[in-house]
Amino acid sequence: MSIEEQDFKLSRLSPKRKSTQINVSMLALIVLGVLGIVLTAASLNAIDAPVRRMSERSLPAADAASALAGHAAVLAGTAPRLAAAATMADIERAYASAAERHALLHTALERVDPESAAVPPIGAHADALLANAQELRARQLESLTLSLSIAALRDEVADVGVRLDSVLGQALQAERTALTAAGAPPSPSLDEPLSRYQSLTDLRLDTARAVSLIAEALTLADAARIQRAQDDFAAAMARVERNLAGLADLPVHDAIAPLVARLRSAGLGDESGFLLSRRATQLRVGRIRLLAANEERAQALTAAVTGQRANTHASVRGALTEAGQAIAAGRTRLLILGILSTALLILTTVLLIRVGIRSVALEFWIRRMGTGDLDYKVEPKGQDEITELAVALEQLRQRSIKAMQLDLATKLANDLQAKNDELEKVLGELQQAQDRILMRQKLAELGELTAGVAHEIRNPLNFMQNFSEASAELLAELKETLAANDNALPEDTRAHVDDISQDLAGNLERIRSHGERANRIVHDMLMLGRGVGSTQAVDVNELLSDRAQLAYNSARALDPGFRLDIREEFDPNAGKIAAAPDSLGRVFLNMVGNACYATAEKQLMLSAEGDDQYFPTVWLTTARKADEIEIRIRDNGVGVAPETLEKMFNPFFTTKPAAKGTGLGLSISSDIVREHGGSIAPDSVQGEYLEMTITLPA
Repeated sequence: MSIEEQDFKLSRLSPKRKSTQINVSMLALIVLGVLGIVLTAASLNAIDAPVRRMSERSLPAADAASALAGHAAVLAGTAPRLAAAATMADIERAYASAAERHALLHTALERVDPESAAVPPIGAHADALLANAQELRARQLESLTLSLSIAALRDEVADVGVRLDSVLGQALQAERTALTAAGAPPSPSLDEPLSRYQSLTDLRLDTARAVSLIAEALTLADAARIQRAQDDFAAAMARVERNLAGLADLPVHDAIAPLVARLRSAGLGDESGFLLSRRATQLRVGRIRLLAANEERAQALTAAVTGQRANTHASVRGALTEAGQAIAAGRTRLLILGILSTALLILTTVLLIRVGIRSVALEFWIRRMGTGDLDYKVEPKGQDEITELAVALEQLRQRSIKAMQLDLATKLANDLQAKNDELEKVLGELQQAQDRILMRQKLAELGELTAGVAHEIRNPLNFMQNFSEASAELLAELKETLAANDNALPEDTRAHVDDISQDLAGNLERIRSHGERANRIVHDMLMLGRGVGSTQAVDVNELLSDRAQLAYNSARALDPGFRLDIREEFDPNAGKIAAAPDSLGRVFLNMVGNACYATAEKQLMLSAEGDDQYFPTVWLTTARKADEIEIRIRDNGVGVAPETLEKMFNPFFTTKPAAKGTGLGLSISSDIVREHGGSIAPDSVQGEYLEMTITLPA
């Protein structure tokens, strides 16, 4: 039987019969609805008890257990944070945080089930951790104070050593002059001056040894080595005092005695360097013991808190299980009632919609098309108006599919382009962030390296330069003595002595020159690990012009005949950027200084070939491009080879002679620019030019 025939028969039914069927179905639905309300109320009453117990007891206890875990974790990590603190403010903040967490932990314990066996151990472990943190805090504060005392003592000992060396050097010079004036042949009249000279020499060596022992003891961490250094210091001071007693009749005694007393106090007094070093060693051992005890307590606290959390979670799970059982029983009853209601509702719905089933199908089709679902359609049947409407809807669907395909293609293309732009931007930010991370890691490693290098190298360099200067003075005195006794030596012996004196003078000059070069290398290495400092608003054009003039004036100070044409092509819209002016200025100063050196070398080379048409020139250019500022420094100097471009930013790589460069300038400049979020791109043709392009974020 077709749908049209069914609709026709339904339309032939009497209104009374049709309404009776609908009324009976609706009355049955009302009865089932009331029954559903009764069953729902009963099910909710069964669920209420476990839910109330869970909300009033189990869940607050679980929240308190979670809070306990957080506070316990902070307390457990307090000791390592205190041990790593570098300032008193950091120590006080770490301890204040621990005390606050300790109070919060005890507050959370009050909300946990008081009958739980884990509550007393948790409180005891927390109290022990806080007491351990308090003791570690006291030791850390004492350690910082001790570090300041050690630093002050180190400076005082260094000052005493320098002053003793200066005073004794002058006294030795005076004695040498007296000996020279007294005459060369040994005689009884020279015994006393020679004895004083020997005492002064021994005194100078022993005081230098005593200063070195205290400085060494301040760096030691082994008690046995500290004791040996103290014994050696006492022996050296005994010799110093014996030699000083033999000089009591000399004016230099009054100048040396206070300094020797200060040195003795620094090594053997109540606050001597050896005692401070031992105390620092004891504090380190105590800190290790406290950290070990903290680790044991932290593990015990963590285990107790974990057990408490397990108990509270078990309580929550029990309440949830009971509530779930009540819900399952209510669900079963309501499901049966729902099945009956659904069956009756389906019957009622069939009675209501059979007449208009085809119209409902078309209406559903239209709604699906309105939501964008163009795949759904209804096959038209018959020859009536509904069929014509179905045909018109099918035509509309076909046109909509074509329009949607066109819009979808356009939207996909736009979305793809937007995603590509976004990915490129994110990639650029990621690369900049990676450069900054690498730069910070490199600076941290270089900071440790350069601090050790400066400590281990500069003191020997100072002694080397001091003794080279003293040797030069002795050599000058020797020459004067030889000149005064010129007739006493044969001519060939005198010539041989003059040659040896010249060789010694040359050697001493080389020692002084290389010592200064080593000092410059240490200074540049310290700059390499120092970072860029604080940032502020900097006018790029003004800073570049100022540092270029400074570099040019420095080059002219070394070579008054040097001339350079500086051509500035600055973008007035370059504006200001956030940068460290000293660090960024060092980059400009270094690059313009390199340009001055390259152009001077080329001018010297061309002048030797007879070409006087060349004139050194440097071009300074700035340009603002979107969110970047581009800075170009170009010179017409000798340029660099392609293989040199790949290595020019490596530390200690340089093409300059050993006395004119350390190879750290461009490496430092590259690190500074990368720390500012920028980059450096070199470009060169050997023999023609070198151009450095610096790109900085605006």
